[in-house]
Amino acid sequence: MASPKPCQKKRKFRESWLEEPMFKWLIYEDSKMFCGVFRPVKRKNAFVSGCNNFQRSSLIRHEEKSCHKGAVTTTRSATLLVKCIQKQMKLHKMDSYLKFIVKLFLALSKFSKLINLQQLNGADLKGVYKHHEQFEEMLLSLSQTVDKTVHQHISEATFISVTTDESVDVAVFKKQMILITVIVEGCVKIYFGKNVDVIDGKADTIASAILNYLQEKRIPPSKVAGLGSDGAAVMTGRINGVGTTNCGSFNRSSLM
Repeated sequence: MASPKPCQKKRKFRESWLEEPMFKWLIYEDSKMFCGVFRPVKRKNAFVSGCNNFQRSSLIRHEEKSCHKGAVTTTRSATLLVKCIQKQMKLHKMDSYLKFIVKLFLALSKFSKLINLQQLNGADLKGVYKHHEQFEEMLLSLSQTVDKTVHQHISEATFISVTTDESVDVAVFKKQMILITVIVEGCVKIYFGKNVDVIDGKADTIASAILNYLQEKRIPPSKVAGLGSDGAAVMTGRINGVGTTNCGSFNRSSLM
C-alpha cells in the first residue's frame, strides 16, 4: 500500500515584510506581491504580473537582481530630477517677484503682501519663501553673482570706458556715479559700477573716486580708453579737467 503524500504547508503573505527597509518597493494587492519599481516600466517579471510565491527568499532574490537594482537607480534619478525641476520653478517665481520689487524701487518688506496677493489671485505658491528676510538673502546672492559676471567681463576686456556723473542720495549727500562700458562678444555692455561718496565736485575729488574704484576692483587704469561725462568743464577742462588729471594713469594713446 502506497504511503500517503505529505501535506504541503500553505504559505501566506506576511505583513511584516512591508515594514522591512529592504523591501520598500514591495506592494501587496489582490493576494499577490508586486514590485513598485518594476510595475510602472512594465518589465516581464513575476513581480510585475503578480507573485504568489510567499517566501522571504523570493523577495531577496528579486531584490538582488541587477535589473531591479538598475530600475531602483533610474527611479531615484527621476525623482531627484523632478525635485530639482520643482525647486527651480519655485526659485523662478521668487526671482520674478524679486525683479518686480527691485525695478519699482519698492521696499523688500512688501514681498509678503505681494505673495499674499498672488495667492488670493490663485497662484500656487506652496513651498515658496514668504518672509522678506529670505528675499534679502536671495537678492544678496543674485547681486554677488551679477557682480562676479561683470568683473569677469571687465577682466577679459582689452579696453574699457568709464562714464561718470554727479548724483545725490535721498539725504542729498554728494555722490559720484561710475558706469563701465565693455565689449563682450561684439556687443556693447554698460554696467553700473558704484555710487561713490564724494566730499565735493572738484576734478581732483572725482578723479580720486574713479581711481579708487578701479583699484578696489583690481582694474588696471591703463585699460581705460574712454571717459564719458555730461560735458561739464570740471570733466572736460583742458588744464584741470578730470580727463587731464587722470591722463597719467589712463591709456593716453587711445583715450577718447
